[in-house]
Amino acid sequence: MSSSRRAASTAAWFATIAVATSAPAGGPPSTEVLAALSGVDFLPGAERLNAILNGDLTELADVANGDGDPGVRVRAYRSLGQFDDDRARQGLKIGIDRYRTAASGTELLYLMAATEGLGVIGGPGDVPVLGPLLDAPSRDLRVVVARALGEIGDDAACDLLRRRAGVEPEEQVGIEIDLALASCTP
Repeated sequence: MSSSRRAASTAAWFATIAVATSAPAGGPPSTEVLAALSGVDFLPGAERLNAILNGDLTELADVANGDGDPGVRVRAYRSLGQFDDDRARQGLKIGIDRYRTAASGTELLYLMAATEGLGVIGGPGDVPVLGPLLDAPSRDLRVVVARALGEIGDDAACDLLRRRAGVEPEEQVGIEIDLALASCTP
């Protein structure tokens, strides 16, 4: 698959992904937050969200962790991946832990979105959270995990990718593992 087709496919695919974690800590989300997260195929930027949230990511994590509209929750989790912040990482890890065993449906989409976000802002300490998902039954989840581990790119992440490369049966996943390994040092 060409890189432009893969990018377009990935963008369309992730537009449908929803990630949820635990029950919200506070009250209902503000109308402004919900409005910002309601655009199909669109994520509000970090600057816009910071302005709405006054820098407090708790409400964004509450939306992602809540029980509202799946599309809004998807975008909330994906938006958390724009913030290099412990509150964002924690919200994403809660989603991963909550849906770790999901095999299909909306719950799998939640897991994939949380994994994607953690890959963007995660670090070496997050590899143990993501690594076991390389063995998930879902080919699509394994693709997202390979990308996430490639983004982190530390020795432990690269070792997991190398090990999976030797046993991965799906071509699509193998391609993503190869791309992720390209960012690893030999």
